[in-house]
Amino acid sequence: MNTVKSFWAGWGALCAAGGTAYYFAKQSINADRALKMEELRKKKQQIEQLRMDEDMKGVKPDKGPYETPKPFKSPKGDRFS
Repeated sequence: MNTVKSFWAGWGALCAAGGTAYYFAKQSINADRALKMEELRKKKQQIEQLRMDEDMKGVKPDKGPYETPKPFKSPKGDRFS
């Protein structure tokens, strides 16, 4: 038969087991999150490195494809002069 003492001992053991399970589950979850964040950071860094390598390969000129190498200068001169 359950006595008051055994009742509280059971609840105490249940709470202690629950707290311990929570503690270890939280550690596991935090470790998984840290691992995922590290993998995400590495992936972003690799993508950024690939983009930088791509940009360095095909260095584009400052001017567009339809711009002339030298600006137009009217033979008559400037209209304000």
